[in-house]
Amino acid sequence: RLASEGVLFTHAFAPNPSCSPSRSSLLTGRVTHRLGEAASLYGPLDPSIPRYTQLLEDAGYFIGLIGKGWAPGTIPPEPGGRKRNFAGDSFESLDAFLAAKPEDHPFCLWFGSRDPHVPWDRGQQFRSQLKSSALSIPEHLPDHDSVREDILGYYAEVAQFDYECGQMLETLQKHGELDNTLVIMTGDNGWQMPRGLANCYDSGVRIPLALRLPGHIRKGQIRHAFAS
Repeated sequence: RLASEGVLFTHAFAPNPSCSPSRSSLLTGRVTHRLGEAASLYGPLDPSIPRYTQLLEDAGYFIGLIGKGWAPGTIPPEPGGRKRNFAGDSFESLDAFLAAKPEDHPFCLWFGSRDPHVPWDRGQQFRSQLKSSALSIPEHLPDHDSVREDILGYYAEVAQFDYECGQMLETLQKHGELDNTLVIMTGDNGWQMPRGLANCYDSGVRIPLALRLPGHIRKGQIRHAFAS
């Protein structure tokens, strides 16, 4: 839906094959080698580096997160001792976030799904709809039943994420916010297979990227140019 109603990038790449450093780049707009200790998985992100969430909040936006925010790096305490994720305060659902939002405030929400991620134990309702015999196995992986089962579990969790995103679009529509909201779907690293996560092969850094904003982004675009 995001692709058909917006723009899809087919060659988008994360700046790092690991989650926390990529999320640091997403928040700050800085490439990995300009992130200091945040270039490593568990390193702290220097709070003095401007973050888009902080800039939007300073401009009057109501910010928050659902699921996994900036993680798993070290978050320093704010004045007063409170530890707050760089993506904002945490909410259980989009409905809860919108209910907490002051009526006259624009908003910025970070939805950090934990899918797909090992162990492949979620999305069981979608797994039954997938057939391991129909899978295309990458040439660098052995065509073995255990490999097919892993990839099946991965796709089931992709479907779970897709479903949850669809639900959030419906919620935005219900609240009359959908067509006035820039929606960006992307990832932070490749899948957790050999040559994937933590490896600088395409399968470790190539990610999805789709954007939707009616009236500003022409719908139905497919862009094959490099994006990062």
